[in-house]
Amino acid sequence: MTANEKRQAVVDKYRGILGRNLYSQPRRTYCFTKYANGKYYSDCSSSVALSYRAAGYPIRDKNGYTCPNTVGLYSSPDLKQVNVTIQKGVIQNPDALRVGDLLLFAGSDASRAAAGYVGHVEMVYRINGSKITICGHGSGTPRTTEMVTYCKSRYAQKTGTKLGNRGLIRVMRRIADDGAGGSEAQNTDGKEDADVKKIEVTGNTVNLREGPGTQYGVVKVVKKGEQLDAIAEENGWIPVLVDGKVRWIKGNYTKEAETPSA
Repeated sequence: MTANEKRQAVVDKYRGILGRNLYSQPRRTYCFTKYANGKYYSDCSSSVALSYRAAGYPIRDKNGYTCPNTVGLYSSPDLKQVNVTIQKGVIQNPDALRVGDLLLFAGSDASRAAAGYVGHVEMVYRINGSKITICGHGSGTPRTTEMVTYCKSRYAQKTGTKLGNRGLIRVMRRIADDGAGGSEAQNTDGKEDADVKKIEVTGNTVNLREGPGTQYGVVKVVKKGEQLDAIAEENGWIPVLVDGKVRWIKGNYTKEAETPSA
């Protein structure tokens, strides 16, 4: 897949939650999995991060969690800052943007000074010539909107932080341009990095699934003794890298692989 195809795969995942999910921080991980009442939930950061994860390109915070909040996105080792010029909250060189780029906006929390007072995230949804559409999840349900208009409206919102407004503070990218290298190669091509560890399958035959739960489809069966590249355990399920894609295995059917003797 090309970089553009990978980015489009993420947007296609997000398209599925437009107008559907309800806003909730306590239930933010139920973006693609139904809650007990049969409804779906997310917030701004989980709607973006879980769309990336569902497409096979997880975004981790510095602790390896693949459903980070906006502070986790701000400092994520998987994201690279895009070189844009921002004046009065508006990007002056929009040609630098790509579909799937994350626009991080300031909030009103003064305790987040070290993270630029970040408080909200939107994602580039479509680029049509000079018109750029972004998607995001505030109150209500996920929706799309025109980027410049939204950026101006955020900049006009005043806060008590030293920044003084809720405008755009930076743009981040998960999937690098073809041939450019960068953060996209860290997790999606099957290569190990510092946060990937080896685990060994302990069950006789264990299912690998599309997501962290038995409600997700089985994509492969692994056998006892096989070793997998794991990212970080979440709620008893472990995301593993298989053929450049993130798959999920139940943690109680694995153990940390022994390091071979020198």
